[in-house]
Amino acid sequence: MNSATQTFSQSSAEPALWYNQPAQTTADGIGYWQVGDKGTPVLLVMGFGMSGLAWEPQVDALCRHHRVALFDHVGMCTSRDLHPKESRSMKDLAHHALSVMDHLGWDKAHIAGVSLGGMITQQMALLAPERFLSMTLIATTPGGLFSPMPTMQGLRGFLKANAAKTAEERLKAIRTLLFPPEYLALSEPSQGRSNIPWSPAPAKTRLAHLRAVIKFNSRRKLKKLESLPTMIVRPGKDILVPPSESDMLKKLLPHAEVLDLPMGGHGVMWQHREEINQGLLRHFKQVDKEVTEA
Repeated sequence: MNSATQTFSQSSAEPALWYNQPAQTTADGIGYWQVGDKGTPVLLVMGFGMSGLAWEPQVDALCRHHRVALFDHVGMCTSRDLHPKESRSMKDLAHHALSVMDHLGWDKAHIAGVSLGGMITQQMALLAPERFLSMTLIATTPGGLFSPMPTMQGLRGFLKANAAKTAEERLKAIRTLLFPPEYLALSEPSQGRSNIPWSPAPAKTRLAHLRAVIKFNSRRKLKKLESLPTMIVRPGKDILVPPSESDMLKKLLPHAEVLDLPMGGHGVMWQHREEINQGLLRHFKQVDKEVTEA
């Protein structure tokens, strides 16, 4: 079985079997996992400086109904390193994500992105809308020069996470950045509820991601996607990407469904995994039904 077609089936007895399997690799050196062997394809696009493995709560739920793929960005974990003169624009990141679909032989997929991954997903849809069954944008922004900045707490958390000298300090800063304090007070790391699998991204990868974020602006282009079935996940206590950015996405994509999670932080996909998983499955099912009936 070649790397382009290898999948990992999940049974209820072994829900995280895929997590311990080695990543497959595209011709361009992008490490990815494909989980599940039935249903329409789903591609999950991770955010800033995080491994694709942080999609674990969604993969465990979605793979029972869909073929799911997740991957590491170039410069991260199982993917190849950045070439010395390689640029990293949002278009580059979008093309890398599309290349995972190409390697899997997927013409179309439901595509969901979180934070930076949501920006990449928007860029993918603008470059190749024909590759989308649906789009889901989680805790993200359309960008632009006048986009609201993170809160002061969010900026401090971001700087601490990227300047920490030890893994323990960095993980503590990341948890504070991703989750509201009232959630952390009820969630011990040993319980796993907020213990995201995390690997440190090289400094050059983080800088490349930051440059891509700063330059990104889809505000004047999103109207081209008015026919694309879309769901926006709005975490109400996000200190990194203000909730008003989800509101702006809704204004630019008025047809989009909004999943509003008022108590959610930037790590909403872990904090509210059940609600997000149910929302994704419902969204995908409705779109698949409409495609079948068309």
